[in-house]
Amino acid sequence: MKIVCPKCKHKWDYSGKSKYYVTCPCCYRKININKLKNKNVGKK
Repeated sequence: MKIVCPKCKHKWDYSGKSKYYVTCPCCYRKININKLKNKNVGKK
């Protein structure tokens, strides 16, 4: 899953097992995966 940190804009491919939160490897901000998935619903 491709992730973009909303704080520092760092992009990475997340391959972890967490279903709820990921931590940005650059700025260490916690990001809710469910909110990211909901934002991308309907986008092509």
